[in-house]
Amino acid sequence: ISVAAIPTLKRFLGESAGLVAERARSLAQRLAAPGQQGVADVAEFMKLQLLNRAQPQLSHLARLGTLHPERLHEALVQLCGELMTFTDESRLPPEFPAYRHDDQQVSLEPVLLALRQSLSTVLSPRAAPIQLRTHPYGTMVALVGD
Repeated sequence: ISVAAIPTLKRFLGESAGLVAERARSLAQRLAAPGQQGVADVAEFMKLQLLNRAQPQLSHLARLGTLHPERLHEALVQLCGELMTFTDESRLPPEFPAYRHDDQQVSLEPVLLALRQSLSTVLSPRAAPIQLRTHPYGTMVALVGD
């Protein structure tokens, strides 16, 4: 049994690797944007680290000629659990069903849905840059709107 023999799983693995890569690229660009230095939330860097770790792993799994569905299930459950830290209000993953070789749809479908949802969640920035003006005697002043 191999994921390559199951078109739905093969397609989803490629889609997941692409989504993770796109989220990482988007977040990295936002963090590197002019005016964002020092403004980014620690959580944004941690999420980027998570995505940068997951993307090469998913790309590797997608390139394998033979990949057992259980190994895919394990990798996706782990990724979902880590993403829930950032995307779910409870900060905890749901109880995913155990892998069932005889019914892969039952074991993989909830994981695939949760992963799609987590990867499509966009965090809203909690910080914004403010303009500082230098005044005499080494003081700096910023106007902050309510």
